[in-house]
Amino acid sequence: AGGGLSRSVPANVWKIEKEEMRKIEERKTNETSDFPELLGDSTPCHDLPTLLTKYGLSQYLAVLQAQEVDFYTFLTLTDEDLKELGITSFGAKKKLVTAIQEEGRLHQIDHSNVLNASNRW
Repeated sequence: AGGGLSRSVPANVWKIEKEEMRKIEERKTNETSDFPELLGDSTPCHDLPTLLTKYGLSQYLAVLQAQEVDFYTFLTLTDEDLKELGITSFGAKKKLVTAIQEEGRLHQIDHSNVLNASNRW
């Protein structure tokens, strides 16, 4: 009787691990689908409202405008800068940083030249 039990445990463990892996993959798919704009749109934006709308982040436009953050300045923001602006939600910061990195890459922004690139300074 004990031998049968020891043989079924590994099968049960494998079944549980397989189910957990399926759940993890499903979560990854759902997380990616929450931010579909990043998956294939390689057209660079040229203004902040368009950029935020492209990434589904337009609710942050008022916060950024209130702090006089323009398009090129936005592309240089860091996680710490977002916190300073009052954006503390992990998901929001992650999405904004991802948008900043993606648009910066599309524009080939040299972050050391941000003062020259910004039309507000």
